[in-house]
Order: sequence, then C-alpha cells, then structure tokens
Amino acid sequence: MRDKNSKNKIPIVYHEGYSTDFPIEHRFVMRKFPLLVDVLQKEEILTDKNLFVPELIGREELLLAHEESYVDRVLNGNLSKEELREMGLPYSKGLIERVLWEVSGTILAGELALNYGIACNAGGGTHHAHPGKASGFCIFNDIATAIRILQYKNKIKTALIIDLDVHQGDGNNAFFGLDNSVFVFSMHGEKNFPIRKVKGDLDIALADDLGDLEYLEILNQTLPLILDKFTPDLVFYDAGIDPFIGDTLGKLSLSEEGLFARDTYVLKTLRQHSLPVATVIGGGYDKDHSALANRHGIIFRAAEEVYGS
Repeated sequence: MRDKNSKNKIPIVYHEGYSTDFPIEHRFVMRKFPLLVDVLQKEEILTDKNLFVPELIGREELLLAHEESYVDRVLNGNLSKEELREMGLPYSKGLIERVLWEVSGTILAGELALNYGIACNAGGGTHHAHPGKASGFCIFNDIATAIRILQYKNKIKTALIIDLDVHQGDGNNAFFGLDNSVFVFSMHGEKNFPIRKVKGDLDIALADDLGDLEYLEILNQTLPLILDKFTPDLVFYDAGIDPFIGDTLGKLSLSEEGLFARDTYVLKTLRQHSLPVATVIGGGYDKDHSALANRHGIIFRAAEEVYGS
C-alpha cells in the first residue's frame, strides 16, 4: 500500500483480469493492458508500493447505473445479433469478467482520488456504453458506474467528466444529460464515431487534422471556464490517446508531446483548484502494440510530473 507521505508515486489501479483471451487481429488491442503495466514497471512509475488491486463488482453494483434487463442480457449471454454487432466485440464469459474488473478499477480509482488527490486506472474509459446498450467496444460504462456508486455511498454529490478521447462520449451524455449533479465535457473529432452524437453539457467538435497548438489553445480557453461555473467533488478524466496523429481510428493530428502537454495541463489545472481526479486511459488503436502501450503511459508520466512534488 502507498504511504501518503511518499513522493513521486501516484496510486495506480490494475488487475491482471483487465486482459483476457482475445483475437490478436481485432482492432481493440487487448494486449495493451499488460503491456502498459510492463512499461510503467520498467520506468518505475508502478511498484508494489503504489499498486492498488480492485475487488470485483457484481450485478447489484451495475444496477445502480444500468438498466436491469440489459445487465441480465449481458451477464447471461442473451444479447441479440444487433446488440452484438453494435458492441463490436466477440462475446465470451471471459470478456464480460474482464469488463467487470475494469469497471471495478475505475470505482477504486475514484475512491483513492478522494483520499490522495489523484489516482490512475491502468484501464477504463468505456464511454460509449449507454444505460441499456453496448456500443463501440464498450459494454458497461465504468465512469458512470463509479459515479453512481460513489453517490450511493455518499462519498460524493457532484462529479465532472473531462472526456478528451477522440470519440464523443455519447454514453456518458446518455447517463447524465438530465442530471445537474454531473457535468460532462467532451472534446472530440466532429466527423468521427459515433455518427449520431448525444448532446452533453459541453461538446466541442474538432475539425479533422487539428494539431497540437490549435487543440491546446481550445482546451486552455475552455477548462477554466468550466471550473469557474462548476465545482465538483470529484473529477474523472478520460485521457484517450486516439487524438494521436498515427492512431488508426483517430482523425486528429496530435503528437506524443502534444498529448503529454494536454494531460499535464489538465492535471495542473485541477490541482490548482484542489480538485481530486481519477484518470482512465480511454481509447488508443495501433497495430504496433508496444508503441500503443508506451503511448498510454503518457497520462501516468504527466501525473508523476504534476503530483510528484
């Protein structure tokens, strides 16, 4: 367990169940989770002292956020062909358990952030999952479930979601569109998935091929305005790396240096406002799995940079 007085070691959440047997040729890179942990261990960002392992949640916790009939169809393997097509993943019991571990990790990251100021989940960001359906490689929405559980436990009343994945978090908006206790900010590619966007509290649609300078300028102008109007008990930050110029499912043109500047700016701004933040890795797609895992390490390096002193 992490010593609260130790420096340069942020709480990191992970369980080996984040990965399961999966077709290696699939666009969703299942191997990136253990590969990311290898990267973090080699860089000594992750050690036994700052590793936190979640406890597996079950049906009752999922029902605090998702529709009962949908939860049962997923858990019992009764999804229709159309639901499976929209999910975009080959169904298996191992896959569902893997999703439950990932959701459990985001819940724990939220709890740890309330205690330590920050916590990073080495997974998470399933922001396309709706209350009653899967979509875009997302089955259960980890951030929505974490918020509902923390609200149920009276650990928080309000939350802010900062979603900088290249794809709009339509699932997040479907959960919280009419809920004043949660503010959802999404900055995403205008012409990217999903085709049908779901309106959120603040959506900024970006033109294809937008680069570092323009992207960071928009972010720098927007985030302070949100924090001036909404002061949450907890922030969840989806640090998707698919805005990267070489991402196979992204259409923006951020460099790795731009992604690091983005993450560092977000975390510094939240720390200046004394707001606890739990991060998730979000989307990232690359045929070079090692390069992808290394890129997912950017948010952890930024967290050490900001919270290591």
